[in-house]
Amino acid sequence: MAKYEIKDGIGIIPEGTTVIEKQAFKNDSSLTSIVIPDSVTQIGESAFHFCENLTSITIPDSVTQIDKYAFCHCDSLTHIDLPHHLKAIPMGAFASSGLVEIDVPDSVHTIGNNAFGGCKALTSVSIPSSVTTIEENIFGARERTQEGPHGPCPNLKSIVVAEGNKVFDSRGNCNAIIESDTNKLLFGCSATVIPDSVTVIGEFAFDSCKDLTHIDIPDGVDAIERGAFRSCESLESISLPDSVKEIGANAFWDCIKLTDVKLPQNITEIQAGVFRCCEALTDIVIPETVTAIKSNAFGGCKSLKNVNIPNAVTKIEEYTFSYCTSMAEITIPDSVKEIKKYAFYNSGISSIVIPKSVTAIGLYAFQECKMLKEATIMGAVKKMDSTFEQCRSLETVTFGNKVKATNGEAFSYCDALKTINVPSGTSDHYCQLLPANLRSLIVELPAEKKK
Repeated sequence: MAKYEIKDGIGIIPEGTTVIEKQAFKNDSSLTSIVIPDSVTQIGESAFHFCENLTSITIPDSVTQIDKYAFCHCDSLTHIDLPHHLKAIPMGAFASSGLVEIDVPDSVHTIGNNAFGGCKALTSVSIPSSVTTIEENIFGARERTQEGPHGPCPNLKSIVVAEGNKVFDSRGNCNAIIESDTNKLLFGCSATVIPDSVTVIGEFAFDSCKDLTHIDIPDGVDAIERGAFRSCESLESISLPDSVKEIGANAFWDCIKLTDVKLPQNITEIQAGVFRCCEALTDIVIPETVTAIKSNAFGGCKSLKNVNIPNAVTKIEEYTFSYCTSMAEITIPDSVKEIKKYAFYNSGISSIVIPKSVTAIGLYAFQECKMLKEATIMGAVKKMDSTFEQCRSLETVTFGNKVKATNGEAFSYCDALKTINVPSGTSDHYCQLLPANLRSLIVELPAEKKK
């Protein structure tokens, strides 16, 4: 390391050096500029990592290899001219740097994972015809790497793939990267217009496009993959054509201004976290073709008032409607057999009827439902475990059948509880089942008359 010097903020690399070693200047905040001699052919891994005050660097055309994370977290580096014999831009090479635009030289054939992740000032990227491999998340879709999460590029407005590229294109000046053979849109931005020929919107394609307010999905699109529109904080409405058969997990997670969604009629599942934390969403109609609503699908949708559960759904998964504080009521269809843990945690429901079909209710399924006043459990539930804990407005519970087991916390901190209605002839069973402080609330209902 002694051969590298910094004088008055200027990095000095001796003439004749061929490789700038791994972590050569890492974490050196005194470095502001550097000129690399023509003898250098390789810049090592993390060579300038966390050189937060580096503003200027000259890389000669002798350099053919830049290793991963070489300029990661160079916050003040707003511009760089890449050498014309460079073969690849590797993983995290410029992640979380201050780059405003990047012009990839036409010698480059590969752009690695998270290469430009977290470049919050980046507005423009040009991809040459030579590039044949673009790895996942080149703009950093908030996936954790060995160097930590870098985040997306929220200000990106221009993405251009040069004509003549045989693997990728930006057909019709669409401001996106499209995989030509599959017609999959890999990366877009707030200025993207999705071409009619696109069939798939790829994983995290529009992740955190903060200025995207609306986008038209063409009729030919049949799949929207995981996280495609995650954290598009200005997105207000989206209409999904009936050609869409699959919407991936977390596709619209944290779209905090999304108020209007039209779901396609051919989907069969609402994947995990699809509308999680869509705080402005008030209503949604789930098609009757849907057979599964996965965990946290609507968790944190605090403005959601109206939602239907289709008759083919058999489970309400973990956290599905948790923190839906505006949802006063919901109908659970007879097709549902299981309600999993935290399914309605801290939701706004004021009454609930759990049908006979439900025989399994998970831990804390209705915990802290502050507005819940009435609960009816019609089925022979196998066990109730802290099910209604801290439902402080709960006044009346009605059992339509024998619950087989419960712990003492099922109605813990239900301070307003006045009546526990049980079927005729089951009061002894419930006296044994419930804690001593609740036994006086048991009321045995009259037997139903047989017709």
